[in-house]
Amino acid sequence: MPLLGATPYAPTPDTFRIDRRARQRMRTRARLVAAGRRIIGARGLEGTAIADIAQEVDVGSFYNYFRSKDELLAVHSLDVSLRFFAALRDRCVSVAFAGA
Repeated sequence: MPLLGATPYAPTPDTFRIDRRARQRMRTRARLVAAGRRIIGARGLEGTAIADIAQEVDVGSFYNYFRSKDELLAVHSLDVSLRFFAALRDRCVSVAFAGA
């Protein structure tokens, strides 16, 4: 009988390892989101060109990372929402334990 996890489809420690190129891509996407947030916050959505965001981060093509400004904003919005709900969860947990 094979050991649990010994099948070819079972995840191994290497399954979730992220290579250097993927880590660099994730960092660049995060830098693009941060730059987009700053520039759009200052100039507004219509006053911001994709080239402005790409230039601030010094990437060749914004489109290698996002399809549009809307996608960049969706990623930013998701990040803000996740941070909000994590903070809310942490607050609820601390209040629950303080009252226990």
